[in-house]
Amino acid sequence: MLGGLFRQRRARYDMSEDEKFYLMSCSDLLGEITPVIDGIGVMHDFFWEKISERKYEEEMQKCKETAKSTLNEAECIKAPERFKEMHDHFVKGLRYFEQSYTESKVYLSDKQREHIA
Repeated sequence: MLGGLFRQRRARYDMSEDEKFYLMSCSDLLGEITPVIDGIGVMHDFFWEKISERKYEEEMQKCKETAKSTLNEAECIKAPERFKEMHDHFVKGLRYFEQSYTESKVYLSDKQREHIA
């Protein structure tokens, strides 16, 4: 009876080598997500005037570069069919963050122009 349980578990997690490699690659990428998401807190602090424009600009640049780098890596990975939908969602999320950080710097430029005018 005990042997039957172990056989059943192995079958449940049966993956091809490509699927295992993909999941290991994604695990590495997920390690970069926290620095990408940290920029949201920086945006919040800036809009509530808790940090300076200079600090905001530096952090947005850093987050943008991290998001872009992670996005580039994610786009190079070919997801097995089983994980394709999840991978596409992950890539879309990274694109959103990269675009948001790009636009956040445009906001700062517009704000500076408004102040000068």
